[in-house]
Amino acid sequence: MLNRYKLRLPNDTSGLHLLALVCERLGHLSLGAEVVERSIRILESAYEETEDPEVEKKYTIANVTLGRLKLSQGEYSDSITLFENAMGLLAEKDAEDKATRALKVQAHLGLGLAHFFQGNLEAALGLLEDGFGYAGEDLLLRGHITIVLAQTLWAIGTEEARETAKSRLLEWWGGS
Repeated sequence: MLNRYKLRLPNDTSGLHLLALVCERLGHLSLGAEVVERSIRILESAYEETEDPEVEKKYTIANVTLGRLKLSQGEYSDSITLFENAMGLLAEKDAEDKATRALKVQAHLGLGLAHFFQGNLEAALGLLEDGFGYAGEDLLLRGHITIVLAQTLWAIGTEEARETAKSRLLEWWGGS
């Protein structure tokens, strides 16, 4: 049904993004990436014409979505570029805004995972720690980042890193 909608309204970026999210959820990663790339091109063009902050926000969200899709496909360098683009766009945005905070956490989480899968554990840890800071008191965001942070610490393999991983998990669990 969404595919038919896309055919009838091929330039509706919200519809394209929704289709990409459904594709991501169903595991149709290539199609999802293709659809969200189209949305990004349309949004980029629209922003160049209008400089509308709402268009910029949608563009940022689409970059995070494409970053996740590329990460899922094992295209780590591409995902790093996309997450870094999103972080650059979010750099000066109000971290108190719930949506902005969630996007910053998602971008750091994705970027940390991409570095993790490339074997760059120190960079991954730093990015995940930064993402943890952006999560603030949001228990859901803190939970997501804590689990990945603990897994990264555990992968380092030292006794100290593993103890830190356990502490972080217990601290999060006790606070929830």
